Order: sequence, then C-alpha cells, then structure tokens
Amino acid sequence: MKVIHNVLTTIMMIFVTALVWGVISNPSQITEIDDELTVEVQEEAVMTKVRIAKIEALNEEADLNPIGRTDSWGWPTVGYRVTAFYRSSSHTGIDIANQRGTPVFASNIGTVVEMRRLTSGYGRYILIDHNNGYWTLYAHLQEFSSEIEIGSAVSRGQVIGYIGCTGTCTGPHLHFEIRRGCGEFRCHVDPWPYLR
Repeated sequence: MKVIHNVLTTIMMIFVTALVWGVISNPSQITEIDDELTVEVQEEAVMTKVRIAKIEALNEEADLNPIGRTDSWGWPTVGYRVTAFYRSSSHTGIDIANQRGTPVFASNIGTVVEMRRLTSGYGRYILIDHNNGYWTLYAHLQEFSSEIEIGSAVSRGQVIGYIGCTGTCTGPHLHFEIRRGCGEFRCHVDPWPYLR
C-alpha cells in the first residue's frame, strides 16, 4: 500500500508541476495522461500482489527452522534499480534505490542479532544471522518493522523494515550486504552472485 501511495503522490506532483509550467495546455492532454498513469498504477499494484504471492509460496515450501539455505537468496526489496555495486573495501554491498517507505525483506531465514540507529555510516540497520555461516545487513532504513526485535526468527521475504536515507546517505536506498564466516564488517563478500 505504501508503494501505491508513493506512486500516486509522485503522479500528483508531476501533474501540478506540468500545469504550473504550462507543459500541459489543453484538457484532453490531462485526461490522456491521467488514463495512462492510472493503467501504470494498476499494473504496479498487480505486480506487487504477484511478488507477495511468490514470497508466500516460497515461505510455505521452506522449512522455517532458523537455518537459512546457502544456495538460495531472495531479493531484499521491491524494485531492481541497483545504483552501486560491491567494490571490495570501498563499497561493501549493493545499493538498491527506491522511494522512502518501500518494504525491505529478509533475504533468507534466520535470526535478528542486531538493530541499531546510527547518525552516520549505516544509519538505521538490521543484521541477521542465518545460522549457516552467513549474515546479511540491511542499512539506511527509514524504520524497522514493528514485527521484529533482536532475537526474532525471520522468514525469507518477511518485511523487516522500510527503505530510507539514514546515516551517510545521498538518497533513499537499501544498502545490502552478505557476510560469510562472521557477522563482522571484515567478512563482507560480493552479494551479487548470491542474488542472481
């Protein structure tokens, strides 16, 4: 619902800007653009329902004990606009841009071991131990899901927070890391091969 609300808000802002600047000069253009945007919003709503159904199906198939699989990692949010890739020590994960409030999902089943609010760096972030030698980190969150706390068991695809721009950040996005061998910063690996 937040995604649909954000899309509608963006559409309204585009209309107002276009009207103020005189880009849209006749009423038939407004109706035509409104019809096109309505179709886009409806398509996004359908795609969101499809994504949720796929996540629910995966959760039903999975054995929901707190040990995550090492061969299957879920995409951690809605949308696929990757704005920064892993670059060893200079960038320790991938950045996926989207609007503030977009849901962030646990990439695998596991246990929430850390939830922190920093004023710089990662900002508001969650660290999940998948109890299989891997950890995932989700950073720059606007807020945490009210359904989780430290020690919570999470399932793959479960909403754990929402995209924001907290800490050191230039725009709303999810910074996503996979760590192998330990949950510490030095154990980060390139998440891209795991997610593809």
